[in-house]
Amino acid sequence: MYITASAIVISLVVAAGAQEGQRLSCTGAMIEPTALAKTPQTIQVTVKSGNVSVDAGGKTTDARVVSNNTIQLKFEAGDLVGEYFHYTGQLFIIYPSGHLAQMTCSKK
Repeated sequence: MYITASAIVISLVVAAGAQEGQRLSCTGAMIEPTALAKTPQTIQVTVKSGNVSVDAGGKTTDARVVSNNTIQLKFEAGDLVGEYFHYTGQLFIIYPSGHLAQMTCSKK
């Protein structure tokens, strides 16, 4: 089985305080099932005051926070699952189609 990857860019705002957020820029690759073609994507994820929203392709979806602790922020938006790791700055987006987006985030 072969895995192909395409570029992906994500902007993420992570809550640093009750009302203030921290802006991060995330880049990485989309790991796709063998039969599907490469497709670049841009996703906006906003986390502020305990609320999460995901903007994928111009359609904004409110996400449900599954857990948020010192290690990980996990959220669900529609059929996708997102996991952001505070210590490493890594973000993973898991799609029901079998796609996995793996990104590294840096402060903007």
